[in-house]
Amino acid sequence: MELVVVCGLRRGEVAGLKWSKIDLDHKILHVHWQRAVASGEVEGGVVEKAPKGKSKRSILFGSALGTVLSEHQRRQQKEMAEAGLLYKELGYVFCKEDGTPYHPKYFTDRFRALCIAAGVPVIELMTRHTSATVGADHGVPRHAMQKRLGHARARMTDEIYTHVLPESERRSAEIMEETILGPAAATDE
Repeated sequence: MELVVVCGLRRGEVAGLKWSKIDLDHKILHVHWQRAVASGEVEGGVVEKAPKGKSKRSILFGSALGTVLSEHQRRQQKEMAEAGLLYKELGYVFCKEDGTPYHPKYFTDRFRALCIAAGVPVIELMTRHTSATVGADHGVPRHAMQKRLGHARARMTDEIYTHVLPESERRSAEIMEETILGPAAATDE
């Protein structure tokens, strides 16, 4: 889940991510492929294709995510060794114990199960919105967030993906009062 929120990946991009597209030494991942739910003749099946629109991109990540990915890779290599010849080495970062890729819906279902297990309200898997909002609230430049999310235009990132959280709204009110009315007015409650 960390990868999805920190990097703002779509569920299909996570489902299609392969180790060959992650450089752990330089802490960069390349989003060039996705597994998407098919429509039409193969309803419910999965197609593999390039990401939506102009979403092919490279995303830098930090040491914490690098550690998470390295640990995940070690666990996966252990599973691979234990499965032996039964393991299908297809290179997917997130796959079943036999190496076959997950259906994209798996990630939605897994998120739902995690919400239930944590005792929090079940919400739609909207981690790209969370990523954009957290980034905006913590000073990530909007053009950088636009690139991370793979949006062709900043307007999409700003108007659709970034939301105002109550804490941010409260902080904005305090900043405005302190700036306009002075520090004493902000503390005289």
